[in-house]
Amino acid sequence: MVSPQALHVVRTLHKAGFQAYIVGGAVRDLLLNKIPKDFDVATDASPNRIKKIFSNAWIIGKRFKLAHVVFPGRYIVEVTTFRSVSSDNFNAVYGTIDEDVKRRDFSVNALFFDPEKEQLVDYVGGYKDLKSHRLSNVIPLKTIFDSDPVRMLRAAKYAAKCELKIPLQIRMTIRKKAQMLSSVSVSRLTEEFFKILSSGKAAPIFLQTEKLNLLRYFLPEAAALISRSGTVRDCFYDELRQLDEEAACASENGVGREMMMFRFLKPFLPPFNPRLGFFENCVEKKGFCKSLQTPLQWPVAPVEAAIKLIFEIRDGVTLSGKQNGRKKSSRRRPRRKKNPDTSAGSDSLSSGEKKAAGKSE
Repeated sequence: MVSPQALHVVRTLHKAGFQAYIVGGAVRDLLLNKIPKDFDVATDASPNRIKKIFSNAWIIGKRFKLAHVVFPGRYIVEVTTFRSVSSDNFNAVYGTIDEDVKRRDFSVNALFFDPEKEQLVDYVGGYKDLKSHRLSNVIPLKTIFDSDPVRMLRAAKYAAKCELKIPLQIRMTIRKKAQMLSSVSVSRLTEEFFKILSSGKAAPIFLQTEKLNLLRYFLPEAAALISRSGTVRDCFYDELRQLDEEAACASENGVGREMMMFRFLKPFLPPFNPRLGFFENCVEKKGFCKSLQTPLQWPVAPVEAAIKLIFEIRDGVTLSGKQNGRKKSSRRRPRRKKNPDTSAGSDSLSSGEKKAAGKSE
């Protein structure tokens, strides 16, 4: 169930004399007997050393550098160097595997797997928590969300994807600190939004964000619309469940962002306004989506495509249909009116002849 690319990265690092493990979501999926969509590797090799070992590797990141090993078909294995406990968002300090474990948010995210030895390395009881369906924090609750508020969204994701129960203390802390999501950068929140939609568990994850009081800070306009109308709420979760079914049946590339946005926007987008033209409706609905996405920033193209799909599938209006329903106005050039003085037939003078006659007089 481990991809050959990830296995190649681990084996190559081992041959070069370094430690290397598959980490994160891939390990959770493997333990739950699911085929992971992607694989991350953690090692004690520095990013510069990784770049020398793999000719197909690129170093990315500013504060904390990591490597992307790129294979044909744009398949990427992300390789990170173990980080020290003293490392933070501003100062990157490399460390050992046992230090790296202590920096990870929850125990189910702190599991390391060596595919060559088929060995699971578990410092914090993550395997036991996964099997007993319990979410446990590794970093103390007093600081876990202060250093990175996005971890609150991850808690909702882990709980929904792995069917974990969130203990009361963690739930209370998240509800208390939910407003801290407002301080997260637009790009990170937008990235998390699309990760949720493409997860195959979008419906239960959004339900968790709603229960944990996160949705009102993650997508405040959508949260308000859901809370005001039971019909909108039912339709919203129906569409997300449909998206999850489509994700389960999708190919390796997954569901496109156009379809993700179609499912997400469909319950909220106001109906087509027959008093306006097709393009005027598109402009009006794009304005609505701009307010709905705050504080996120969705890419323009998938939103525009989703709006047109909603008009077509939900409202039964297409651009071609709208054009066919109208009579095309003919734009013929008006005929010039003939001068009555010059329309007398053969006796009429041309303009050149008139000038000549005037000069002779």
